Amino acid sequence: MQLIQLISGLQMWINMKPYINQLYGSTALKYTVGISGPASFVDQKRNGIRIRPGQQTMIKVLPRPFETTKDFGFLEVKDRHCKLSHETSGLEYLTKYSRVGCETDCAMKRAISVCKCIPWHQPNDYKVYPICEMFGGYCFDQEMSDVVNYNYCKYQCLRDCDETEYIVIEDVFPIDYKQICREGSFQDKQFKHNFQQHFAFHSYKILVERSLIPNLARSYENGSLCEEYVQKYVGFVNVYSPTATVILTKRDKAVFLYDQIGTVGGTFGLFIGMSLLSFAEVA
Repeated sequence: MQLIQLISGLQMWINMKPYINQLYGSTALKYTVGISGPASFVDQKRNGIRIRPGQQTMIKVLPRPFETTKDFGFLEVKDRHCKLSHETSGLEYLTKYSRVGCETDCAMKRAISVCKCIPWHQPNDYKVYPICEMFGGYCFDQEMSDVVNYNYCKYQCLRDCDETEYIVIEDVFPIDYKQICREGSFQDKQFKHNFQQHFAFHSYKILVERSLIPNLARSYENGSLCEEYVQKYVGFVNVYSPTATVILTKRDKAVFLYDQIGTVGGTFGLFIGMSLLSFAEVA
């Protein structure tokens, strides 16, 4: 094991205001955040963290990296109980193995067998299944959202030999609207810069309802419009690691050739009274 240095910390503001306000539509768009490594497959349907408007989501990430030695890689899969990146036997939609990717590949096969189509954004040779239309796309999405479909290949989808496990801890706190929208702050400047775009629907509202928005200028100046906007449409995400270093674990062979020779020779000496070297001398 050894310590490795981390570069941690990511903060972002998410604007969840929909482009069009529909009568029975949701007030804000749905956003989720997932944690994955640069070399791992992005799992879009599972383990997502929901971002809510008016809330700040603090995501604590504790990584645990694993590496494989050359000797360990020479072992059979049944002995090491994990797969290397090039061992993609049985996968149809991936060129590099990962456990999450293998489970997703398995769920896709299950969804295709049920819905009899493949969405436009998935690889397709068009020889067997057509592109999903509206109802087929809905069927595919529902099947991919069912966690049960990811477990059909659990004996085939072993863990990665070289991987980084992530322990994710989520905390949610309300945003301090008055502090965020104080005069001269980033959100205050951003809101006033894009005011016409954010509140273009008010002009339409005046034409349809033939009513005036009371105290619009005052609300604009004192920041209450900004506070209302942040509360309804804006979320804050902070992804961080509580430590600057983590422990790197290396997988290696437990028994080498010399260990096996020593074990066999010791067993001969214990039960027969002669070692392998004595047998060689007799011969």
